[in-house]
Amino acid sequence: MSRYILFTIFFFIGILIFLAMHGLLFYVLTHLVAVSKKYKQFLGIGLAILAPSFIVTSVLLHYWDTFITRWAYFVSGWWLGFMWYFILLALIGLVLISIFHWQNSFIIRGSIFALVVIISFAITIWGGWNGRNPIIRRIVLPADSFNSSWKGKTLVQISDLHLGAVYGVDYLNETVDRINKLKPDYIVITGDYFDGAGGDLPHLSLPLNRLNAPTYYITGNHEVYLGEKLTHNLIGQTKTMSLKNKAVDLDGVLLIGIDYPENSRNINLPDMIKTVNPEKKPAILLYHEPRQVSAVAQTGVRLMLSGHTHNGQVWPFNIFTTLIYGKYSLGLNKTDSMYSYTSSGLGTWGPSLRTSSRSEIVQFKFE
Repeated sequence: MSRYILFTIFFFIGILIFLAMHGLLFYVLTHLVAVSKKYKQFLGIGLAILAPSFIVTSVLLHYWDTFITRWAYFVSGWWLGFMWYFILLALIGLVLISIFHWQNSFIIRGSIFALVVIISFAITIWGGWNGRNPIIRRIVLPADSFNSSWKGKTLVQISDLHLGAVYGVDYLNETVDRINKLKPDYIVITGDYFDGAGGDLPHLSLPLNRLNAPTYYITGNHEVYLGEKLTHNLIGQTKTMSLKNKAVDLDGVLLIGIDYPENSRNINLPDMIKTVNPEKKPAILLYHEPRQVSAVAQTGVRLMLSGHTHNGQVWPFNIFTTLIYGKYSLGLNKTDSMYSYTSSGLGTWGPSLRTSSRSEIVQFKFE
């Protein structure tokens, strides 16, 4: 299935989902506060116009990157986050009104409405701050599981920056400074470096030259949307090495990087790993999505690094990422003799907030 057909399907499914969400918003608003028939019509029309805003602004930003389209994209993303929590909290309020028979109390219903607005706004503000202020996640692994030459070495993983209209050069420069303070021996980027919606792309790659250690890169699904050729050309203008389904020897440990394919269901990771590591030498695998982990553990890979999931990014969507990826949806796991780590990432997609995870830079120390 071509990229354009997938995009069209995604576009219309997105429109339907957002229409349904705004329909639910209309329901909770009109049941939480008294709205006359006349104003219900205006409210319905307004919400119908707002419903496709995120999808439409994403498309506009992709083709016309201007100050106006950037802000429209940013605001529509924040609106989605605010609306989501407003709906959840308003539904709780409606349940309380029904249980305690407060239907005829204008003061109580008005107070619940005001409280829902305030809490939703507070969650949205906190989630925005949470998304832009990453923590350093420190993990210690036994060097003997890799190669004795790795004793004392440090590797830093970053993932899912989604650089573009929302996360720009300033955020990238802050990230570079944070990484350099860790004094790593190696740095890896496990996909979705670019968001695919807006941004001065050359300027979003050049700060990588300030990183003070060898840096290696693979693509994620958002690079597929943006265009892999363009992505590799942009990264190729920096000192960062695109692995492109190949391996490099890092002091006795192979670093294998597999790019995200157009159809991730058709990829066979063990076969691709065997092609570049037939002797099953100790290896670290970079692959954007935490899939086929048990099979990868049989190929000589000692550490698999992924991202992609954002751990749901917005609560309670982390429940769904756990249902899809199981225990590999976030954090450190061990399968047979192989460790795997799924990062929650550094950026956001859609609503520019995080309420189900922290943005993170991951530091691995080998001792």
